[in-house]
Amino acid sequence: MAYHTIGIDVEPADFDRCGKIRADRVFQFFQEAAESQVNALGVGPDALSGKGYIWVLTKMRVRYTGEMRAGEKYICTTFPVSRKRATFKRDYYINYALDGADPEKAVVIGASQWCILNRRTRKPEKTDIIFDAPEGENDMIEGIFPKIHGERPQFVMNHHVNDRDLDYNDHCNNTRYIALSEEATGRNVKEALYVNFANETRLGESFDILMEEQEEGTYVEGRKEDGTTVFQLMFR
Repeated sequence: MAYHTIGIDVEPADFDRCGKIRADRVFQFFQEAAESQVNALGVGPDALSGKGYIWVLTKMRVRYTGEMRAGEKYICTTFPVSRKRATFKRDYYINYALDGADPEKAVVIGASQWCILNRRTRKPEKTDIIFDAPEGENDMIEGIFPKIHGERPQFVMNHHVNDRDLDYNDHCNNTRYIALSEEATGRNVKEALYVNFANETRLGESFDILMEEQEEGTYVEGRKEDGTTVFQLMFR
């Protein structure tokens, strides 16, 4: 079960005003594929929760390699790449269903980094979980995850976490940070997106969204009132 493929439902509302697939929906597709695989392997969120652990996404990057269109059928494939102590790397690609799970014909590719946290201490913890990575498989996006930093990002808006933002761990879903960043900046992902998830936010908490135009693209940061960084992302 090194490779895992699911069908994904794409609606007209999943596209922005320019006809580009929304980045938060791509994130959702990737998360659904990853969760489907770990559930099938018996190490999904519910199974881990019973042992006092949770899955946490720490980094993600997405690259558009083609065009998605409303009304078409798509599939999303994921596979584990590597593990280092409590950290797991996983890749993804999305295809037109008619093309099958062919990475050479992918219209969106991605890579992510996950870790397992002790639910009580909220700290990474090594477990006996092992995934079979495909032999000879190349990374969909080669290279290390890039560092993302802002110099002097400016305040754009504040967001108060509500119950519609929450995921199964009862903190703000990572996909919401992407959607809020696009909403706050009035910009959309056209080519690529890189995200570092630093700290969680919970129901009732709030955070500021700041942005800065850089040579590499648009930098966005989520920051709590006490200065704690929630997320950092760069898109172009």
